[in-house]
Amino acid sequence: MGTKAIDIIRPALRRIGAIGATETPSARQTSVALDCLNGILDTWSVLPQTAPKPVETVVTLPANTPFLTIGTGQQINVARPSRIESAYARAQGLDEDIDVVSKQRYDSVDQKTLGSTWPELLWYDQGVPTGKVYFWPVAASSLELHITTNASLAAFADANAQQDLPGGYLRALQLTLAMEVAPDFRLPVPADLVRAQGLAFDAMVAQNFVVPDLDLEGSPSITTRKGQFLAGGVR
Repeated sequence: MGTKAIDIIRPALRRIGAIGATETPSARQTSVALDCLNGILDTWSVLPQTAPKPVETVVTLPANTPFLTIGTGQQINVARPSRIESAYARAQGLDEDIDVVSKQRYDSVDQKTLGSTWPELLWYDQGVPTGKVYFWPVAASSLELHITTNASLAAFADANAQQDLPGGYLRALQLTLAMEVAPDFRLPVPADLVRAQGLAFDAMVAQNFVVPDLDLEGSPSITTRKGQFLAGGVR
């Protein structure tokens, strides 16, 4: 069962003394707190240390397809991500990594319509509301695409809307919201609240931390085409 917005709002308002232990927030208090809560979720969704762990999506990359759209209801049907973490292609039981590169790196490709067995580079155009995921070289045959994107924390439509939160997020959200909303009600932020929020926030971040691989864009591992790289394809 998911967590309702009110399950975050009520404890937050109690923590700063906006409501009593047995009181229910008023409509105005709930509205103000809900706006603050959704603002927190929006920020946390795009920060690597606070966004939930990435999710993998599997789709078909049709033959001769230079890009796929990404977003709710698009070819890659996930909530439009702020970034793509990794990707690989699968064909006949074989997997090949696809390097996620910057726009500058993708722009340096001379022959963007070059065909091959496998795509080796991927650039994510973060368009709004629909993104595009570009591939190079263009796969000559249909492939199974595995793409890992950062997960998002959805905004709550109202106080009774609910969503599943990863472990540790509930308390961190309650205490962070208490600090964020206190000025709106002209209430002080107690020192013990600051300390408690710091501990809860650090615990949440710790579960998301992954030691990153060293990625030197433009290194030989990227510029070598496994026997298929054509001279002049990439500068």
